[in-house]
Amino acid sequence: FIVICASIIVLRVRQPDLPRRFRTPWVPWVPLIGILFSIALIWGLHAVTYWRFIIWMVLGLWIYFGYGIKRSVLARGTADEP
Repeated sequence: FIVICASIIVLRVRQPDLPRRFRTPWVPWVPLIGILFSIALIWGLHAVTYWRFIIWMVLGLWIYFGYGIKRSVLARGTADEP
């Protein structure tokens, strides 16, 4: 959520003329408040929550890359070309 709020601000500054299907009101105040509340929520978490997150993230990345390396198109050498 922090990344989304930050990207709203960045896109409004870098590409102000880009047509948008959805407009965020009161930019940059609403995204900044969202960033601050998210940081406050993260700051209030217990240390065990961080460790659980790290363990699950490492396990998930290990499964993802372990599965992907063995079953990727490049590893098999069989790319479907038109």
